[in-house]
Amino acid sequence: MPLKEYLASLSKEDLISLLMQLADNQREVKDFLLQKMSKIQQQKKVRESALQEQSVVLDNQRLVSRKSTPQEKINLYKSLFVGRQDVFALRWYNTKSGRSGYSPVCANKWVVGKCDLKKYSCATCPYKSPVKLDDSYIFNHLAGRDEFCRDVIGVYPLMDGNVCRFLAMDFDAHAPKEQTSIVSTHANDAKTAYAHKNEGNFWKDDILAVHKTCTDFGVSSYIEISRSGNGGHLWFSFPCTKLYLKIFARAIIFPEITLRRSRKCPETKNDSLILSTAGKSENSQMKNCV
Repeated sequence: MPLKEYLASLSKEDLISLLMQLADNQREVKDFLLQKMSKIQQQKKVRESALQEQSVVLDNQRLVSRKSTPQEKINLYKSLFVGRQDVFALRWYNTKSGRSGYSPVCANKWVVGKCDLKKYSCATCPYKSPVKLDDSYIFNHLAGRDEFCRDVIGVYPLMDGNVCRFLAMDFDAHAPKEQTSIVSTHANDAKTAYAHKNEGNFWKDDILAVHKTCTDFGVSSYIEISRSGNGGHLWFSFPCTKLYLKIFARAIIFPEITLRRSRKCPETKNDSLILSTAGKSENSQMKNCV
């Protein structure tokens, strides 16, 4: 009798007894089973946390309106955009050059003898002293009173355990001529990019197609027009791991756009889905600012 048939013929109790004997006699088998058990327990905690946070999000969405208090609106924001609390970024704008970007908020910024942007990046600076995100910064972000948007905050979504709590997809119409992309920040500092030739302004059709597909699958998503007006963002609020996001992107999002483009624009049907992993270091975590 083949080994596979023999194992299939065993009862649950006999199979457990056999595995316990192997674990007692073989250290490698015991270590393997313990690793599997630890992984399953971690996945269970992630699922339980996801259910609890989704319940909080739904409660906040039902209760918060334009008439709600500032604190209630701040709480809603914090329940949707959960990220690292020990560090965050603020938008900067150079009035002379017109350049803008995001930098981590640091207690030592511009301090003589410590802050040297020509020598160090913020992530590698030996004197970095990140400022924790508090409600006052979120209030300013929501109020939007600075004419140059320098009160807009950036969140670092990669959490401990390689889990992120929300997903942002960027649909651009102002990318380089040969490429436009959809980029998602998610667990394990991976980035998902959907690239194609920029033969026309397809971002509106793309974002609506993905939004509809997600709705059909029961996944809530929210459309936002970008500041420039030449693109849009699609937001999702749910905890996910790297594996879950791969399945989500490959099984739901990517096929929908590929099918739509193969019908309307055959010359761009050779689109590709690229997954790259940059690592788990603190510096790589700070690269993903949303």
